[in-house]
Amino acid sequence: AALQAHQESQNTPTEGTEAPAGFMGMLAPMATAAAAAASTTVQTKVSDAFAGQDPATAALLDQLGVQKVIDGIKEALCVGIDKAVEIVGQTNGYMGNPGLKIMVPPELAVVAKTLREKGLGQLVDKFEESMNRAAENAAPQALGIVKNGIRNMDIDDVKRVWKGGDDAATRFLQHKCNDDLKLVMREECERVLDSNKVTQYYSQIIDHIKDVPVVGELAEKYDIRNHTLQKALDGLYIKMAEQEKLIRDDPAHRTTELLTQVFGFKQPEAAEPAAEAVAEAAPAPEVPAAA
Repeated sequence: AALQAHQESQNTPTEGTEAPAGFMGMLAPMATAAAAAASTTVQTKVSDAFAGQDPATAALLDQLGVQKVIDGIKEALCVGIDKAVEIVGQTNGYMGNPGLKIMVPPELAVVAKTLREKGLGQLVDKFEESMNRAAENAAPQALGIVKNGIRNMDIDDVKRVWKGGDDAATRFLQHKCNDDLKLVMREECERVLDSNKVTQYYSQIIDHIKDVPVVGELAEKYDIRNHTLQKALDGLYIKMAEQEKLIRDDPAHRTTELLTQVFGFKQPEAAEPAAEAVAEAAPAPEVPAAA
C-alpha cells in the first residue's frame, strides 16, 4: 500500500509544475478551435451588419472582403473632401459660383435694398465680395477635421454611408464634424473677414442706415461673422455631396484602384441554364391517343 501511494504521488502534478504533455496536447486543439470560432463569429457579425439583406453588397463583401470595402469607402470620402476643398478654396470658388456665392443674408435684404436706393450699391457689392473671399480662404481649414472624422468611422458608420444614398457620406460628416469644423474654421474665417474688411464694410453699412426705423436696429444686432462661417460650410458640404455622387456614379472619378474595385463592382450574373437541362425540364409533348 505504501509503495502504491508513493507511485501515485509521483504521477500527480504538484502546484506550480506543468501538467503532463498529454493533457496539454488535448487542450491545444480545443483552444485553437475556440479562437477560430470567435474570429469567424466576429467576421460574420460584421458582414451581416454591413450587408443586411442586400445581395449586391453581400457579393461585394464576399469578393473583396470586409476590410477592403471599408477602406474603399473611407478613401472615397477623403478624395471627395480633397476635391471639394480644391474647388471652393480657390479664388472665386464661392464668389464665381452662383450656387455657392454668399449673398447678403435674407434677414438683411431690406438693408441692402435701402442702401442701393441711396446710391450705395457699390458698398453692398464690396461687402458681399469680402464675405466670399473670407470663405475661400477659410475652407482649407476643414481638411484635418473631416479626415479625422473619416478615420474614426466605425462599422455602423460605414454601413450607413454605403447604403444611405448618393450624399449619405456628406450628411454623416456634416452631422459628425459640423461643430468641430465651426471651431477650427471660425478663427481663420474671422481673421480673413478682418483682412478682407468684412466687418469694416458692415460697419459702414450700419452707419448709413442706423437711423432708419427697425432696419438700423436689425443690422446692428445681426451676427455677420456667423453668417459668413455657416455659408462657407454650406458651400463645402454642397461640393462634397457632388463629389461623392460622382465617385458612386461615374467611373472617370474613381481615381484609384481601390475606388474602382469597391464602387465599380458588378455582381456576377447567374449563369444561363444549359440547353440540355432546359430540354430535360420541359414537359414531354402529349401523344394523341390512337383512334
